[in-house]
Amino acid sequence: MSSKKTSNLKMNYWVETDNFSLREIVENFVKIDNEFGDRGINVKWFGAKGDGITDDTEAINKAISSVSPSKGGSVFFPFGYYKVTEIKLTSKDVHLFGNGTILDGCIVVGDQKNVNDLDFRIEGLTFRRYSISKNKNAIELQNARKGRIYNCTFFNYDKCIYVRPKPIEQHTSRVLISNNVFHSANYCLYIDSDNFFQSGRYYSIGDFQFINNQADSGINYSHIYGKGVDGLIVKGNTFFFSSHTSKNQTKLNNINIDFGNFVNIIGNNLFEAGTEAIILKRINNFLISNNNIPWSGQRVPSPAISIQKGDIFEKTNEMIGNISNNTIQNPSMTGIHIGSGTANINISCNIITQVGQADHYYGNNSLSSIKKYAIKVDESSKNIYVNNNHAPNSIYSLEGDCTSTNNIDKNGLNTINNVTKTITDNPNFIEVDGLNQFNLYPTETMEIKGFSDTFSGNEVTIIAFNNNVKIKNSSELILKNFTNTSLPKFGLIKFRFTTGKWFEVSRNY
Repeated sequence: MSSKKTSNLKMNYWVETDNFSLREIVENFVKIDNEFGDRGINVKWFGAKGDGITDDTEAINKAISSVSPSKGGSVFFPFGYYKVTEIKLTSKDVHLFGNGTILDGCIVVGDQKNVNDLDFRIEGLTFRRYSISKNKNAIELQNARKGRIYNCTFFNYDKCIYVRPKPIEQHTSRVLISNNVFHSANYCLYIDSDNFFQSGRYYSIGDFQFINNQADSGINYSHIYGKGVDGLIVKGNTFFFSSHTSKNQTKLNNINIDFGNFVNIIGNNLFEAGTEAIILKRINNFLISNNNIPWSGQRVPSPAISIQKGDIFEKTNEMIGNISNNTIQNPSMTGIHIGSGTANINISCNIITQVGQADHYYGNNSLSSIKKYAIKVDESSKNIYVNNNHAPNSIYSLEGDCTSTNNIDKNGLNTINNVTKTITDNPNFIEVDGLNQFNLYPTETMEIKGFSDTFSGNEVTIIAFNNNVKIKNSSELILKNFTNTSLPKFGLIKFRFTTGKWFEVSRNY
């Protein structure tokens, strides 16, 4: 009988005077087996070498297949370089983890035909290729519901995490992707869809969360690109592109989602996009809030945030969105653009600075000839509310069914209940009729001689979008120095009605 026990596993420990017992020896082996079972199956037990030369695909797939299909279990990758082609993960409750490196190949999660709740986990692994090649991806998801990908590191993949196209509604869903580092790739997360995506028949994924990840400057196209999503939270990430000094000719958006519902983009740092930092098309319900967005549109003059309707939704009252508390710095063209056919969007408490400044821009088109706004709302939009935004060096272009309150522009203009009208003909007299901003695009010379009477203290802003606008001084329309004026392109002049007359308050030219 053993007279002592080991301190950790309490295994039988014999000294010279003890007699050996077969039962105690068996007990020791059982404890060792249980301990290794709890820690996970080691891929090297099944012949994986991890030397970066041997093809370890078969050995690793055998290790994964050995996990109990009823109980699940863990598969451990000790330090090493495991050269593979395709690792298959189709069993439920399997946890792949370790400090090993998956070399060249990918892990495919999910069955080719059948959708299953897998409850999979991929933790701590490094995925590495020596160069980026098209369609060489690190992790591919299909027909897989419930899972986590966390604390992994990626080098030189086309798409680090790729959702395959499948003709099934939400074939992959409830996946949490968190605390990963993406060093170099074309895309960090790419959600694909088949041809039915174009007609909007179903969503590819549902309830994805992409949280607290970091992408270094080696991303070539987009950090997140998705087609057909029903529930996506992008929160607390830091996305870098290469610096403007590199003049990268491929970088596009930080986040680009086409066709979806319940998309939340919250609290991210989105740096140096080549075009739009965030572009949403055909999205029913969205929130874009508390993001920091510097230096977007470096390759192509672009808004930092762009909302586009697209061609699926027939009823604009189905759309709803909120863009609030974002800090946007140095967009090359516009801070926030609300496109045609959008509806029911609140835009509030955003800070938009240095619109159109060229110090980070390296595109071919000159910025000097491009219209630039803090917020631009297109004419055919409905129920757009623009409130409490601050744009100290820019102006707003608010058309369509748009209400504006307490927005500060470069002239210190504090717009209250602002309703905008666009004029393209050549009237000499403008009916105010509750409006207080007029965007003028006259096709021929337009000479304004007066405005209709309104209540005392009411203010009207005139913005010229070509060189055809003139204003004539009169006893009812009193200009600075009592002198007629011609507005330059993008010229702005503001009037206030008091004592039965219109007086010039300020101009920006």
